[in-house]
Amino acid sequence: MLTVASYGSAILVVVTLVVKLFHLVNAIQILILKLYCLEDWVKEAEEQNSLWRQSLRMMEERLVRLERQVDPTLGGSPLLSSGRERA
Repeated sequence: MLTVASYGSAILVVVTLVVKLFHLVNAIQILILKLYCLEDWVKEAEEQNSLWRQSLRMMEERLVRLERQVDPTLGGSPLLSSGRERA
């Protein structure tokens, strides 16, 4: 039986794979645009890639916090034991 932490880990893996796919698409887009010397589009694609990385980092941090709240062996406390951890 899967625990909430296991679901969190599975979600993290799926989100990571999806975001890495977008990174790959953006990297290909950047290479194509650089070949055609379209600097404005290259900057825009690099910014989009940066935004995807930021969102991935934020999702990973949220999932780690959730796992710590649910699974005390990861260094957190049970989910409902403390209001300050949820704030």
